[in-house]
Amino acid sequence: MTTNRKRPSDLAVWDGDLSANLHVHKPGASMKVSLQEIVDAVPVQDVGGGLATGDIVLKPAGSYPDFFECDGSIKSKSMAPDLAELVGSEQIVGYSADSEDRYVAPCGGTLLFAESMGGYKVYLGNAAPYLVLTDAAGNVLFSQDVNKSFTRLIKTKRAIYAANLTSYGEIWVFTGLDTGTPVIPNNYIYKGNGGLPVVDIVTCSENFDLFASITSLTQTCLDLRTLTTVTVKNVTVMSNHSAITFSADNRCFRLCRNDVYGLYEYIVDEPQKTAEYRLIQEVAIGYNTLSSGAECRKVYFGEKKPQYSYDIETGAVELISTPQLTYASGRYFSTAYKNAIWVNGDTSGNGSSFLSFDYGKTWVQAKLMNSKTLYVSFDDDKMFISGDLGAGNSATMRSGNVQENNLIRISEDNFIVPNIRSVEEGYKYYVKK
Repeated sequence: MTTNRKRPSDLAVWDGDLSANLHVHKPGASMKVSLQEIVDAVPVQDVGGGLATGDIVLKPAGSYPDFFECDGSIKSKSMAPDLAELVGSEQIVGYSADSEDRYVAPCGGTLLFAESMGGYKVYLGNAAPYLVLTDAAGNVLFSQDVNKSFTRLIKTKRAIYAANLTSYGEIWVFTGLDTGTPVIPNNYIYKGNGGLPVVDIVTCSENFDLFASITSLTQTCLDLRTLTTVTVKNVTVMSNHSAITFSADNRCFRLCRNDVYGLYEYIVDEPQKTAEYRLIQEVAIGYNTLSSGAECRKVYFGEKKPQYSYDIETGAVELISTPQLTYASGRYFSTAYKNAIWVNGDTSGNGSSFLSFDYGKTWVQAKLMNSKTLYVSFDDDKMFISGDLGAGNSATMRSGNVQENNLIRISEDNFIVPNIRSVEEGYKYYVKK
């Protein structure tokens, strides 16, 4: 017998239209109800006054007067002033290619690193003069012709270091750049004694920068007021330290393991010269670099690539997108500034690198500096790219080994809503106004 009846499995997949109707029944009556009516009828649990401004929820795709879709769009502050204040309006949305200024840094050879603070610039090259400090006008204030085999420039909240991160390596420091009163070094501030080397230098309190090693008993700090080193004793003994970084509010984080693999906050008590670890997030990952910065609210971490972000303001740990890099060195190399992050999976600079301006949610490929990009840094309204000498990939066809581009910020009257993609068909994320 032929019938036109269909089973539910025979029907087309729902297209997400909330105006679609369902059949409902009670004794003596059959009625229709739309999906939107069902959604509106579901009560929201009242927890401390219901959802607060900035709360993000997953809802059926639709239009909600009290919510913005989390699509990364730009909104006027007048549309949601409380949310605008919470999200902030200092977001960077990209950089201007037309603002390119490529030039030859006053140090020799390929430019390995460039960092800027308070208008002063520190350059590190692979030929004499190896290390150079200039003022805002480009005048050379310091240069070093002796090869100290520096492996990195490291920028903390109040200082820039030239560091040889080996067992006997020297560390030199430039301070006073943020206040316009540069202190010019005449010798190293720290030298390895053949033991475990320093792996990184980070801000760990208002007056201390930490020379982090993988030892679990003590750490060395530099007192920025006196430029003398002090020993900090760990109250919590940890094993298998690895990467370390710092973020806004002088907070310091590192990946390590005691009984639990994870992301830990490293808290220094200046008066007592002691420090302890606090577990932030248990993560079963290997030991790799973290990324953050003095003006960054996110800490990025992962195994061989950035996979997660930790928000120091909300405490949320999120899975982020991962750029399609070739991780030639087994660890990624990156810098972060406000909502921007740069990642290079090949520390030799021969591979491609990527930039994100939305906390790692989406990525764009960064152009190579001539034939290789070795380092990207940020300061105020500028992005600095270090690489080998040449005019390749230059918008102005000028030759150089360092390039500056202006960062683009949104208007003071606007803000950007979060950009979060849903993997659930027919559902989207929304943020409370």
